[in-house]
Amino acid sequence: MRNRVLEKAVAIENRLKPLAHLYLLVRKHEQASKRMNQHLTGRGYKSDEVLAYSQMLSKARKEVSEQISSIVSEHPVYVKYFTRLKGVGEVFSAIIIALAPARNFANISKLWKYAGLTPESKRVRGQRTNYNVKLKTALYTVVSNMLMQKSVYKQVYDNFKAEEKEKHPELSRLHVHMRAMRKTMKLLAAHYWLAYRKTLGLPVTKPYAHAILGHRDYIDVLVDKPEPGRWSP
Repeated sequence: MRNRVLEKAVAIENRLKPLAHLYLLVRKHEQASKRMNQHLTGRGYKSDEVLAYSQMLSKARKEVSEQISSIVSEHPVYVKYFTRLKGVGEVFSAIIIALAPARNFANISKLWKYAGLTPESKRVRGQRTNYNVKLKTALYTVVSNMLMQKSVYKQVYDNFKAEEKEKHPELSRLHVHMRAMRKTMKLLAAHYWLAYRKTLGLPVTKPYAHAILGHRDYIDVLVDKPEPGRWSP
C-alpha cells in the first residue's frame, strides 16, 4: 500500500536539500563579511565594498529563507511537530529535515552518530570528520535558541546541567555547559527521529540503552504547544 504522506515528504525534502546547503553557505559568508567590516571599523578604516558585499549577502539570505519557509510549510513533520516547538523556526526546521530525514536512519543511534553526538565523534585536525558538521551546528543553534526562548527543553538542559555539576564538581562552567548542551541536543535529535517516523507512518524503537539495557531515564517527545485533536507524542 502506497504511503502518500511519505511520498509527499520525500518530494519536499528533495526540494529543500539544495536550498538548505545554499542558506548555510550564504549565512557563513554573511557572518564573515560582517566580522571583517567590524574589524576594519575598529581599526579606523571604512570599506564601502565590504559593506555592500555584506548587505548583498544579507539580502540573498533573506530571499533563500523566504523560499525555504514557503516549501517547508507543507512538510507533514514541520506542520505536526516543529510548529509546536519554541526556538526552531521554519528555516532551521527545514535544515534539520533536509540534512537528516529520519527515514534514512533505522534507529536513533544511527542519527546520533551522523549528527556527531556519540563518543567517537571527534574532529581531528587534518582528518575528515566522520559526521555531518552542518547538522551538529544546526542542532546546537536550535538548542541555544530554545534556551533563550525558554522552551520546554530549557528545563531539560537545566536538569542535565545540575547533574553534571553534581557528578563532576571539578569541571569548569563552560565544560559543564557543553556537556549539558550535548545531552540536550541528543534528546532533541531523538525526539525529532520519533516524531518524524510516527508522523510518516514508519516503524519506531526506543534507544538501545532503554529498549535493550532497561535504562529508566527515558524522556518521551516534548512539545511547547500541544494542540488537541492533532498528532501527539
